[in-house]
Amino acid sequence: MEALLEGEQVELSSQKWLRADEAYPELVALARAKTGEFVGRLILNRNVKVEQLPENVDPTTLLAAVQNAALGDEQSRRLVEVSVSTDLSERMFKSQNETVVEFDVVDGHLMQNGRRNTDVLGNTFRYSTLNGVMFGINKSEQTNAHTFDLLLQNGVLDTHDALVASATTTDTETRKRYNLFTETDTMSLQLLRKEGNKAVLETAFVAGKTTVDGPRHDTLAIRAVAVRNGIDFHEMPEEHLVQFVMLIPKGTLPNGVTSIIEQYDDAVGGTFYGEAVPRQNYAEFSKMCRNRDFGKMTADITDKIIADAHIFKNPMDPLRELDKLSGAAAVTYAVKNSNIDERIFGSEAARIIREARTALGNGDAEFAIELTKNAIAIETSISCPLLDGELASRYGTDEYGSLAFECPDGHVNVRNPGELKETCDFCKISVRC
Repeated sequence: MEALLEGEQVELSSQKWLRADEAYPELVALARAKTGEFVGRLILNRNVKVEQLPENVDPTTLLAAVQNAALGDEQSRRLVEVSVSTDLSERMFKSQNETVVEFDVVDGHLMQNGRRNTDVLGNTFRYSTLNGVMFGINKSEQTNAHTFDLLLQNGVLDTHDALVASATTTDTETRKRYNLFTETDTMSLQLLRKEGNKAVLETAFVAGKTTVDGPRHDTLAIRAVAVRNGIDFHEMPEEHLVQFVMLIPKGTLPNGVTSIIEQYDDAVGGTFYGEAVPRQNYAEFSKMCRNRDFGKMTADITDKIIADAHIFKNPMDPLRELDKLSGAAAVTYAVKNSNIDERIFGSEAARIIREARTALGNGDAEFAIELTKNAIAIETSISCPLLDGELASRYGTDEYGSLAFECPDGHVNVRNPGELKETCDFCKISVRC
């Protein structure tokens, strides 16, 4: 990798990649201006609280889709199902995973179920409080969404695909606050391909390191891939990488984003989706990822959320319920499927899941069920950054406050209603007020 970065004997492709900010600086500048105007307007209006009636709910939110689905709209139900299945997939597979989202291209805008992609992404700013690092990351993602639209409108995506790499931040406070899965420090690789009046966003999740305590290889690897194809980035914090849109000549990636993964693994030195495991057939593994079926889980969670449409009062409510239901379903699935990395649920829940798997293997289904319930009670998996700091909403409250809380070292504890804990369940440090 370092040889590539230093430019030693680098053989460039005959069809070089481009950086959007270098090839089309005026378009990227306009995208940044659009984002700046949008975010600035929200900041100015943030102190104004607007109570929305159900009929005036922001149509770009999950809440609107749930309410319309409850009224029998099938397109809205499909939108809820997509949200649920995406949550399950991204919650359970932090690496060695690929997903696909399809868009319509309407008047130069990426649209999904009648909603502009730029508007959907804007909900992160509308309905959440972001720290400085996450604000910067989401601002870059919003700018990228506007850049995609502008590239569409100017015909660039007729000849090129667009790639964005996003790395896990190294900022300790952000990693803890947003419950980022630091065991793999996953990098996402998103490839946008226009196909006629449709567009496809392929997302791959690759590990950013081969061991929990090992060195990061993700930013070096993607830089090496970029250099090999004719572009480069200066050294920067991991969270800044997302601001760069790479343009790749159409026809040079025979397997779409999977072709990028192969180049990434080669740059690392022979990994598979960034992990130190034996390589498999990339095309077959990609197909398996994209065909993962959570059909019954998705249907059950979708039915429950739609049935509860009448109790939701704001756009965060259905997200909270999705988080709770999806977390419980994921734990249950993980107990029965050892290919799920139990560490995504938190250290203590992971231990209980391993015990439940053993009990199930020994034929003690009753004990396995009891252990599964215990793991669900304390699991900390999450796929939506909008839910930062929302342990209370997941587990409930009593007269003392949230039933879930973190010790000074970050371990999540759950107490019984009406009872207080003296020490952390895991590290035994005092948690008395």
